[in-house]
Amino acid sequence: MKEQEIIKQAVDRFLCWKLPEDFAPDGGISFDRGVHKYEPIGTNLLTATQATQMFSHCLLDLLDELEWLNLVNRELKARWSISTLCKKLKELNDTKIALEDLRTVAEEKDEEIAELKSIITDAMNYGFEKWIVKRITACLNAK
Repeated sequence: MKEQEIIKQAVDRFLCWKLPEDFAPDGGISFDRGVHKYEPIGTNLLTATQATQMFSHCLLDLLDELEWLNLVNRELKARWSISTLCKKLKELNDTKIALEDLRTVAEEKDEEIAELKSIITDAMNYGFEKWIVKRITACLNAK
């Protein structure tokens, strides 16, 4: 919301604001609730132009600060999003590395299994039962 819109809303609210029961401003202004039919509101104190000048004076520095805080907030959210994205990318990279490690282990196991199959096949084809038992034992102990 722009500064002028905020000031306009503040003025509109002030002008229709019902003055409090203990309303007693300086300068001799008074209001006897028992005598008057209508309750005083902000327009009894200031015109719309005067209220706009008052709120511009009161709020302008605050609105500038609020705009700056909103800018900082957007920047922090953007950085948080980038930080979160970086963490997610690192997690994905870590997962990729873990999967690559698992694939390497599986390939090594496949090679071991292929070697064992080859030894067993040789033993079955050539009848080297004792020889094959020694090879399998040596292969398992080596790994």
